Amino acid sequence: MFVKLTVFYEAPFWIGILEKKDFFYSVARVVFGNEPTEPEIYELIQEQYLKIYFTEKVENLSSVSLKKNPKKLQKEAGKEIREKKFLKKAFEVIQAEYEKKKVILKKKTKEEKEAEIEKKFQMKQSKKKEKHRGH
Repeated sequence: MFVKLTVFYEAPFWIGILEKKDFFYSVARVVFGNEPTEPEIYELIQEQYLKIYFTEKVENLSSVSLKKNPKKLQKEAGKEIREKKFLKKAFEVIQAEYEKKKVILKKKTKEEKEAEIEKKFQMKQSKKKEKHRGH
């Protein structure tokens, strides 16, 4: 398993994107608020990692190379930041997850409203019956 944390500034907060790759690809978004220090990032990874909500798993099409030279990794990270193309796939996955949740929430809200309308209708019907029983 390969986990990558990218921290960047998105006004007005510092955001962390955790990308988890193995046979599948999943992403988590963490809001830090102020600029995170190294101890805060270390704590996030060591103590809060299991509590972080990752998106649903998406099939990982790219191969994962776990053993890379640290200098090469540093060079790749600098290149990603300069080109501003980093996290494109991560944002797409997060957006897709957001859209799914939005549709589910909309459906749930609609069902609740319909249930409330049906409940009010039944109460009105029972009141009508009560009025007619006395005669």
